[in-house]
Amino acid sequence: MYVRVVHGHPIHEVEVKFPTSNVGRFFFYFLVQFISYGLIVANGRAYVQGSYVWTGITDSLIALLNYVVLRKIMKDAGEDLHGPSLAGYVLGGTSGSLVFIWLTKLVYGA
Repeated sequence: MYVRVVHGHPIHEVEVKFPTSNVGRFFFYFLVQFISYGLIVANGRAYVQGSYVWTGITDSLIALLNYVVLRKIMKDAGEDLHGPSLAGYVLGGTSGSLVFIWLTKLVYGA
């Protein structure tokens, strides 16, 4: 970890290493998509129920996750399609949606 100072305020940045093994890349994309689709479900349920607080929180987390992941992917671009990465990406998204439907029912109610 290293610290960068912007306008007199320290900003902590954490360097994330992109996994290189097939299993590592599968789980990286699985986790990213699991969280992303989970947040999309949580966000949809929040705004349908008219929850300003949860809508704002989930909107912010979606934007932050997308920014971080897109920056990481752009830095590591240059390869052809990678099967384990694609499988993790698809299965993570599907799993995230299903789990977060259940989870948001507990948090938001019906």
